[in-house]
Amino acid sequence: MQVFGKNSTRESVPILDDALDPLRRWEQFREPADDEAVFPRLDKAAKALDPTPLITTQSARNILADLCKWSEYDFEESLKPHGARRGLGREIYRENPQLAQDVLWHKSIETTHEGYAQEAAKRTRDEANDIIGGE
Repeated sequence: MQVFGKNSTRESVPILDDALDPLRRWEQFREPADDEAVFPRLDKAAKALDPTPLITTQSARNILADLCKWSEYDFEESLKPHGARRGLGREIYRENPQLAQDVLWHKSIETTHEGYAQEAAKRTRDEANDIIGGE
């Protein structure tokens, strides 16, 4: 899939299996043009523009807040888009820091290590315990 990176250039990214079916259903529902955003703004002003502009970060926050309200789960506070990214990064980092760097698009592995320093400490402890316990 091609996405816009931070510098607004198109970049190819892998789509994780859990996201493929929902994205395909969304694509069938919307039938977007090739140059159109996967998640466009849907307000009347945006629909008048060609191509339709991308969804904003605040709009994504609002959508997640609504979904949290409609959910049967009692959230202490609404989920946020960056929280999902952090959770994904943490899960992948636990198993493979290099892969986490790639998935999160960090240019440097040091950025990934800094962002997940607590996970790095746990990983080091667990690996050391495995070595010591294996003797």
